[in-house]
Amino acid sequence: MYLLNTLPNAIARAQLRCSMTPPRRLRYTNTSGHTECRERPRNPFFDPYHEHSVWGPHPRCSIGNKSQVTMASGIGVGPELMKHVKKIMMVANAPVDFEEIPFGEGDIDEDMDNLIFSIERNGVA
Repeated sequence: MYLLNTLPNAIARAQLRCSMTPPRRLRYTNTSGHTECRERPRNPFFDPYHEHSVWGPHPRCSIGNKSQVTMASGIGVGPELMKHVKKIMMVANAPVDFEEIPFGEGDIDEDMDNLIFSIERNGVA
């Protein structure tokens, strides 16, 4: 009799415990698809912007809703390849705006400084 009386209470407690959705910062889905309520794993690499985001680092520079990305085309097949990448992103309607940095045509040191400055500013290359 005791078991029959406590069973509905145990089911109600389990439903109450499972019906609550944990906050996003505590939700973590492992590889088997099971959602656990624990702190998300931290980024193993140093990134100062990782701590301020639930899902990980975001691009640092954005224009409106578009993220700005550094594009260094270089020489050889690079410019043609980058032209096709831009076309694919445009057709896919991706929220990306490219900042094109010419690289390898003139002074290598100056081009490298401009490229590093752009990557540090945008955070994405």
